[in-house]
Amino acid sequence: MAIRNTVRLKYLLFFYICLILLSVFLYNCSAPSRISELPLKKSNLEVLRDNISYLISDPNLFNAQVGVYIESIDRGESIFAHNEHKLFISASNMKIFTTAVSLLNLGPNFRYKTPIYYSGTIKNGVLYGDIVIQGSGDPTIAPRFSNGDSRLFFRAWTDSIVAKGITQIDGDIIGDESYFQTEPLGYGWQWDDLPFWYAAQISALSFNDNCIDVSVVADNEIGKAPSVDLSPPTNYFTIDNSAIITGPDSVRTLYLTRPRLQNILQVRNKIPINKPKYEESISVEDPAKFFVTVFKEVLNEEGIKVQGGLKTVKESGAINYDKLYFFVFLFTL
Repeated sequence: MAIRNTVRLKYLLFFYICLILLSVFLYNCSAPSRISELPLKKSNLEVLRDNISYLISDPNLFNAQVGVYIESIDRGESIFAHNEHKLFISASNMKIFTTAVSLLNLGPNFRYKTPIYYSGTIKNGVLYGDIVIQGSGDPTIAPRFSNGDSRLFFRAWTDSIVAKGITQIDGDIIGDESYFQTEPLGYGWQWDDLPFWYAAQISALSFNDNCIDVSVVADNEIGKAPSVDLSPPTNYFTIDNSAIITGPDSVRTLYLTRPRLQNILQVRNKIPINKPKYEESISVEDPAKFFVTVFKEVLNEEGIKVQGGLKTVKESGAINYDKLYFFVFLFTL
């Protein structure tokens, strides 16, 4: 019942926000409000304020905290303010404003591009230099944008490298994530949420939503450990599985997490036998390192040996691209 009430309240708030935005639009267009029965002798601004006050005083919101602040873009004056100085945790409806600002600034035809460069020379199939990937914050290098294939984009890059006749890279794979000069965690995030997908770290080199997708299947005997699969398959995570399979009538208490600052998947508690597999996404520590690690693994699988190591760069200007050679763009969407 509490969950249903929470969902109902969420949709009520969303509905009211839409009404408020509609009212602001009507005011800016100097059109009379259609949701008000106030006397027409009032100004449009007065009608707008009365309508918003009426909406946020709805008894259904008695247990909610509502804050509203509307400012005229043209005049820079406050149109309406209510609890504007209170601290609120941003809800899902913030996506509306984020999307609107993105469309206004980037346009509907914007496409991310992630370029790859190389240094040194190519001789007899060997690249005597490094591969550098310049991140720009592309969030679409993920399986839901590639028919479920989490590593499709990396194989496309690998094909471009093979087309150059390269079979070995003597240098390093370097990921440049300096495009975002921000903290990897959002302000106010709770520490006990950090292992989970909804608190994934922020990085200019983003892959698979900066998460590892976990599937747990009770396909063994009772009392033994279930199978744990990772997508994408990678050595970036270590699996610590102490979970056990229990009888078919038992309650599932399976729990997945990872310790802070570590890429160790901990699988704990019990999972009933012969029940549907359990799936969950766990955030990764250091997404840029995750990005270049999986890319190197794909290169090795496709027959390209990487002799060097893996590096990530956070400092702006640390890489001089004037001294590098452009390799290929990765376009998504």
